[in-house]
Amino acid sequence: MLNGELDDEWVVVDEGTAIYSPRGTIHSFRALEDNSKILVFYTPGGWENFYTAYREALSTATEEQLNDENYVADFLRSYDEIFVD
Repeated sequence: MLNGELDDEWVVVDEGTAIYSPRGTIHSFRALEDNSKILVFYTPGGWENFYTAYREALSTATEEQLNDENYVADFLRSYDEIFVD
């Protein structure tokens, strides 16, 4: 992460900070500024295909599907992702 926030206690990190999140850790991140950049490494590889599949799903899904929590949850589960309140 080049800059952004960490979940749990919302920690703002400085540019150049590295953050490790072990598999199965509940986490999120976001860029705080329009010009923020976040660099993410996935290991083992393969999860980056999520972004291609997500773009395809957005372009082919109906409005009803996109508003259906079960449809979205099923898509996320196919990449071992879940919504967390």
